[in-house]
Amino acid sequence: KKQKMLEDVSYWEIGIYAVLVGAIIALIKQLISPPPAPPRPRVAAPPKPKPEPRDFTKAELQEFDGSRSDGRIYLAIQGTVYDVSSRPNFYGKGGAYSSFAGRDASRALALGSLDQKDLDNTSLEDLTPSDLNTLEEWKQSFDMKYDVVGHLVSGHTSGTTTTTTSTTNTTTPTVATPEPVGEDSHLSDKKEQ
Repeated sequence: KKQKMLEDVSYWEIGIYAVLVGAIIALIKQLISPPPAPPRPRVAAPPKPKPEPRDFTKAELQEFDGSRSDGRIYLAIQGTVYDVSSRPNFYGKGGAYSSFAGRDASRALALGSLDQKDLDNTSLEDLTPSDLNTLEEWKQSFDMKYDVVGHLVSGHTSGTTTTTTSTTNTTTPTVATPEPVGEDSHLSDKKEQ
């Protein structure tokens, strides 16, 4: 009798029974097991607070070459100091432009140079109009990409005061104007008349 019963069952029927049994087992497992935890929302780390813009001497700027414990990397272009810490692969130790870190990179950028002589010399007086145009393009690029954290000033601050503009919350160096002396003193007399 068993053999007769097995002969009456086709392979199709066995396949259908197997699928049904599998589906029933999967349904029971799903009903018994706890639901999966909902995906956790991705929370980005809060951004580092932006420092208040301030004046930097060359010596102070050199401290921000990426070697500080906070990892800050600053560089200057035409007197504007930028925070390039977000790109340590470029400006940090071992980066292609690490030599710009902590210094005025204006001349080197204008000339497209990584030579030490162009990094040490910050004079722009002998640059061609084309070089100056290249420098301006670099400055515009940095203005769009990086935060301004201050301005590069000479090593001493006599004759310089710092004013804060409340609408922009930035500091701007203001140089006191000296009184004309000698032959040029007549210029101030004409302005007053």
